[in-house]
Amino acid sequence: MIFAFMFLLIIIGTGIVAGLASFFGAEYDYRKIDAQLLNYKITKCLQENKINFGQEPELIKQQIYEKCQLNKNSLEQNFYLKIQIPDKPTIKLGRGDNTQCELQKLNTNFPVCIDHTLTINNQQITIQSGSKLKTQTKIT
Repeated sequence: MIFAFMFLLIIIGTGIVAGLASFFGAEYDYRKIDAQLLNYKITKCLQENKINFGQEPELIKQQIYEKCQLNKNSLEQNFYLKIQIPDKPTIKLGRGDNTQCELQKLNTNFPVCIDHTLTINNQQITIQSGSKLKTQTKIT
Protein backbone atom coordinates (compact mmCIF):
# COMPACT_ATOMS: atom_id res chain seq x y z
CA MET A 1 0.00 0.00 0.00
CA ILE A 2 2.81 2.43 0.84
CA PHE A 3 4.57 1.50 -2.42
CA ALA A 4 1.47 2.40 -4.43
CA PHE A 5 1.09 5.67 -2.52
CA MET A 6 4.75 6.63 -3.07
CA PHE A 7 4.47 5.70 -6.76
CA LEU A 8 1.40 7.92 -7.08
CA LEU A 9 3.19 10.85 -5.36
CA ILE A 10 6.18 10.47 -7.69
CA ILE A 11 3.92 10.47 -10.77
CA ILE A 12 2.01 13.55 -9.57
CA GLY A 13 5.22 15.37 -8.58
CA THR A 14 6.82 14.61 -11.95
CA GLY A 15 3.73 15.93 -13.73
CA ILE A 16 3.77 19.16 -11.74
CA VAL A 17 7.49 19.71 -12.36
CA ALA A 18 7.13 18.95 -16.10
CA GLY A 19 4.16 21.30 -16.40
CA LEU A 20 5.93 24.17 -14.64
CA ALA A 21 9.11 23.62 -16.65
CA SER A 22 7.25 23.70 -19.95
CA PHE A 23 5.33 26.86 -18.99
CA PHE A 24 8.16 28.85 -17.41
CA GLY A 25 10.99 27.13 -19.28
CA ALA A 26 13.50 28.30 -21.83
CA GLU A 27 13.37 31.65 -23.56
CA TYR A 28 13.41 32.15 -27.31
CA ASP A 29 15.53 34.69 -29.14
CA TYR A 30 13.39 36.35 -31.83
CA ARG A 31 15.85 39.06 -32.90
CA LYS A 32 16.91 37.47 -36.19
CA ILE A 33 13.33 36.69 -37.20
CA ASP A 34 12.21 40.23 -36.26
CA ALA A 35 15.05 41.75 -38.29
CA GLN A 36 14.20 39.55 -41.29
CA LEU A 37 10.52 40.48 -41.10
CA LEU A 38 11.28 44.19 -40.88
CA ASN A 39 13.68 43.90 -43.81
CA TYR A 40 11.09 42.03 -45.86
CA LYS A 41 8.38 44.58 -45.04
CA ILE A 42 10.59 47.53 -46.01
CA THR A 43 11.75 45.80 -49.21
CA LYS A 44 8.16 45.06 -50.22
CA CYS A 45 7.08 48.60 -49.34
CA LEU A 46 9.85 50.21 -51.40
CA GLN A 47 9.01 47.99 -54.37
CA GLU A 48 5.26 48.72 -54.23
CA ASN A 49 5.26 52.42 -53.22
CA LYS A 50 6.93 55.43 -54.73
CA ILE A 51 9.00 57.16 -52.10
CA ASN A 52 10.73 60.36 -53.15
CA PHE A 53 14.32 60.03 -51.92
CA GLY A 54 15.22 63.43 -53.39
CA GLN A 55 13.68 65.40 -50.52
CA GLU A 56 14.78 66.17 -46.96
CA PRO A 57 15.59 63.13 -44.76
CA GLU A 58 12.83 63.98 -42.25
CA LEU A 59 10.20 64.02 -45.01
CA ILE A 60 11.53 60.71 -46.34
CA LYS A 61 11.24 59.19 -42.86
CA GLN A 62 7.66 60.43 -42.58
CA GLN A 63 6.83 58.90 -45.97
CA ILE A 64 8.37 55.58 -44.92
CA TYR A 65 6.35 55.52 -41.68
CA GLU A 66 3.12 56.29 -43.53
CA LYS A 67 3.48 54.23 -46.71
CA CYS A 68 5.09 51.21 -45.03
CA GLN A 69 2.63 51.35 -42.10
CA LEU A 70 5.32 51.25 -39.43
CA ASN A 71 4.71 52.00 -35.77
CA LYS A 72 7.11 54.83 -34.96
CA ASN A 73 7.28 54.15 -31.21
CA SER A 74 7.98 50.45 -31.66
CA LEU A 75 10.60 51.08 -34.32
CA GLU A 76 12.35 53.78 -32.29
CA GLN A 77 12.54 51.62 -29.16
CA ASN A 78 13.19 48.09 -30.42
CA PHE A 79 14.52 48.20 -33.96
CA TYR A 80 17.20 49.71 -36.16
CA LEU A 81 16.72 50.49 -39.84
CA LYS A 82 19.13 52.02 -42.33
CA ILE A 83 18.30 52.68 -45.98
CA GLN A 84 21.23 53.66 -48.13
CA ILE A 85 21.10 54.87 -51.74
CA PRO A 86 24.24 56.05 -53.57
CA ASP A 87 24.50 59.85 -53.86
CA LYS A 88 21.60 60.34 -51.40
CA PRO A 89 21.61 60.93 -47.64
CA THR A 90 21.44 57.77 -45.54
CA ILE A 91 18.06 57.29 -43.84
CA LYS A 92 18.28 55.94 -40.28
CA LEU A 93 15.26 54.99 -38.21
CA GLY A 94 15.33 53.67 -34.68
CA ARG A 95 18.21 53.60 -32.23
CA GLY A 96 21.51 51.99 -33.04
CA ASP A 97 24.08 51.96 -35.78
CA ASN A 98 26.20 49.67 -37.92
CA THR A 99 28.79 49.31 -35.14
CA GLN A 100 26.27 47.65 -32.83
CA CYS A 101 25.32 45.26 -35.62
CA GLU A 102 28.96 44.27 -36.07
CA LEU A 103 29.50 43.84 -32.31
CA GLN A 104 26.70 41.27 -32.15
CA LYS A 105 29.21 38.69 -33.39
CA LEU A 106 31.25 39.25 -30.23
CA ASN A 107 28.49 39.88 -27.70
CA THR A 108 25.00 38.41 -27.84
CA ASN A 109 23.49 41.46 -26.08
CA PHE A 110 23.74 43.61 -29.21
CA PRO A 111 21.08 43.72 -31.95
CA VAL A 112 20.97 41.09 -34.67
CA CYS A 113 21.04 42.74 -38.11
CA ILE A 114 20.13 41.63 -41.62
CA ASP A 115 21.41 43.26 -44.82
CA HIS A 116 19.58 43.22 -48.14
CA THR A 117 20.24 44.91 -51.46
CA LEU A 118 17.63 45.56 -54.12
CA THR A 119 17.46 47.52 -57.34
CA ILE A 120 14.59 49.90 -58.09
CA ASN A 121 14.65 52.15 -61.18
CA ASN A 122 18.33 51.31 -61.77
CA GLN A 123 19.20 52.47 -58.24
CA GLN A 124 20.85 50.05 -55.87
CA ILE A 125 19.24 50.35 -52.44
CA THR A 126 20.87 48.75 -49.38
CA ILE A 127 18.61 48.01 -46.43
CA GLN A 128 20.00 47.07 -43.03
CA SER A 129 17.51 46.15 -40.34
CA GLY A 130 18.14 45.06 -36.78
CA SER A 131 16.17 43.98 -33.75
CA LYS A 132 16.98 44.57 -30.09
CA LEU A 133 14.18 42.44 -28.65
CA LYS A 134 16.39 39.99 -26.79
CA THR A 135 14.11 37.22 -25.64
CA GLN A 136 10.54 36.37 -24.98
CA THR A 137 9.43 33.75 -22.53
CA LYS A 138 8.05 30.57 -24.01
CA ILE A 139 4.37 30.05 -23.30
CA THR A 140 2.86 26.88 -24.69
